[in-house]
Amino acid sequence: QHNSKVESLSIKKKIHTLMPHNVESYFENLICLDIYEVGLKEIHQEDLEPYSDLKYLSLANNELKNLDRYLFEKNPELEVIMLFNNEIVFVNAAFQGLDNLRDLNFENNVCHSGAVKNSVSRVTDLIEEIYVDCNLQS
Repeated sequence: QHNSKVESLSIKKKIHTLMPHNVESYFENLICLDIYEVGLKEIHQEDLEPYSDLKYLSLANNELKNLDRYLFEKNPELEVIMLFNNEIVFVNAAFQGLDNLRDLNFENNVCHSGAVKNSVSRVTDLIEEIYVDCNLQS
């Protein structure tokens, strides 16, 4: 059953090592997605692709290790991304095309720890730091 009025979905403290599928078929107008402390080990662009209007994404307190190239390319409206308390060691141009991103929390990851709130220009600087510190070729 579809529910077009739901704009926010929070999944917390349940075990999902992969991104839950077909959520968008029930909640087609999500702008906020919070997948917190569920043991998520990987996330791919196709997992996020159905959420083109997403403004807020939290994948905090999980077990993510890698962020793929162009991970958020299909989510150009993102303003806030929470990735703190993961195990991220590699980031490959994941944040390309996010011109509206003003909050990024990347604290307590393996390759880098940092956060910016309410500043697009400072987020851009943080992303550059993340790319330098979290590139396996460096």
